[in-house]
Amino acid sequence: MSTTSPLAPPTAQDVRRVLEQALGEGRLTGVADAKPLLRAGIITSIELVTILLDLEKAFACTISPPDSSAVTIASLTQLAGGQAAPASAGQVATANSANHPVLAAPGYRLFHALACRPFLTIALAVFWLFVLDALLGLAPQTVLRQQYADFIEGGKRLYPRGSGEFSQDDFRFAVSQHEISRAPDTGNKPGNKPGNKPGNKRVAFFGDSGTIGSYLEADQALPARVEQNLKNSDEKWKVYNLAWFARLMSKDLMLLDAVWDKPFEVAVFTVGDPYFSTRNSRLWIRDFRHTTVNLPLYTEFAQRMPAPERPPFDEIGTLIQQSDRRQWGALRRFQAAHFSLPHNQPFLFFLTSGYYLKPWFGPMWQDIYRARSERIALTDPQQPLDLIPRSDVNPALVKMLGSTIRLLHRRGVKTVLFVQPAGPRERQTEISPVNALTIANELCRENGRENDCTVVNQRWSVPAPEFLDTLKHYTVEGNQRLAPPIAAAILQSGQEGQR
Repeated sequence: MSTTSPLAPPTAQDVRRVLEQALGEGRLTGVADAKPLLRAGIITSIELVTILLDLEKAFACTISPPDSSAVTIASLTQLAGGQAAPASAGQVATANSANHPVLAAPGYRLFHALACRPFLTIALAVFWLFVLDALLGLAPQTVLRQQYADFIEGGKRLYPRGSGEFSQDDFRFAVSQHEISRAPDTGNKPGNKPGNKPGNKRVAFFGDSGTIGSYLEADQALPARVEQNLKNSDEKWKVYNLAWFARLMSKDLMLLDAVWDKPFEVAVFTVGDPYFSTRNSRLWIRDFRHTTVNLPLYTEFAQRMPAPERPPFDEIGTLIQQSDRRQWGALRRFQAAHFSLPHNQPFLFFLTSGYYLKPWFGPMWQDIYRARSERIALTDPQQPLDLIPRSDVNPALVKMLGSTIRLLHRRGVKTVLFVQPAGPRERQTEISPVNALTIANELCRENGRENDCTVVNQRWSVPAPEFLDTLKHYTVEGNQRLAPPIAAAILQSGQEGQR
């Protein structure tokens, strides 16, 4: 039924003007008032909804949805309260609406009602989004508790399965799910007295995708193998796997800040030529969100430094800030702070790909399992080595690591610089007299105090069969080879950098 306005009844010309404003001028040129608009293809069903809303606003009336056979300029004029039709507008709408599948659909009237109240519609949509997000945040602790426990592997790594497929970007959240957050609040940490109770020493092990144990089980990763080697000592040691993919110093400093209030006696940094490379740093900071969205952690760590030592941190921080703005970092941090979806998206992906929709995701899992059996150094012996020219070494990065060693010393924490493999030992070569090993040795000589900085040289220790799908990932046997010297460096009182 049409409810007319107290104003003068609209004419066909008035209705035509409203339609042309909605559709664009020219669409109704040459179209007679009696010509069917829907059946002739002049308008679509979606456009009809817009037209009806515009007519209601223009003529202060309520229009019942007509059928396609009734949609003409003349019939719309009648429905808007213009010249009466032979039958009433209500009769036309009731008789014909059942013949049109869109306008007679049960949800159309609800859609029409919501479209007439846009602010209410937006408010309802936002409300239900918050409700769904809250339920998603509760699911891992309630109905999906067992699946979530399987997913996070007991918190042994910052992201599970050793695959970046299941990583999210928020380092603080990752640390909150890690086993280091459940460590007893004793030992060497800010505010505690130096030293530890006997049998309770801890190691924070930072590194890249090779350190975290890509495509391996958590207990096969390098930090876990180091812990196994430490079991033969007189003291009880716990090694925390705090690696995250990217050979990037600023990323490690963000993670170090995220665990700064946790107790540990030794910090192990995985270093290689790319760790000090200008080109490598710019690439990772430019292209990968997790290296920039954690900007507040980086800024906080830089503030821990004495003012005279901050310029190198500021130089790298400027690059991070620029990339963070390009990647909408502030918006992503807001999402992470107020919604559970950014944190739980990897879990949902694992849940669907590993449980409910595994047949559809079979190829992805096959790739993960296949990577465990690949031996890239054998199948492609010309893989590029991780070597950089002297001109690519960034002095700011070298100074930053030196400042970090001194900062850890002031806290009473020993530093181990693990110089990771640059390639298979069968291809041992150097292209520059300045490389990760020489830089690490110099840093320990200049910044170590009381022999609390040690270099572990594994630059050419791994043979070709012990690399996985890239020269950055190691087999179980490769990790078993790398672990004993690192464990020995942790246990010893400290020596000058090894050459």
